[in-house]
Amino acid sequence: MVKQETLKEAADKYVDINYYNYIKPLEKEAAIENFIEGAQWQAERMYSEEDLRTAWIAAKNSSDFNEWFEQFKKK
Repeated sequence: MVKQETLKEAADKYVDINYYNYIKPLEKEAAIENFIEGAQWQAERMYSEEDLRTAWIAAKNSSDFNEWFEQFKKK
């Protein structure tokens, strides 16, 4: 079984790899927080499988792309 890393673990790894010894402890914590906030922001804008299924079914029954698009786009 493959262990899935947490967002915190991924942030730590990203900061360690990309900033190595060039970053102070407080800056490191800020970089980790920024990584986590960015990942959460991106996740909020992603569509779930159920979102896509609903949109696909609606698209099959719609003849107006603009109306369909406005109904399902993320805000």
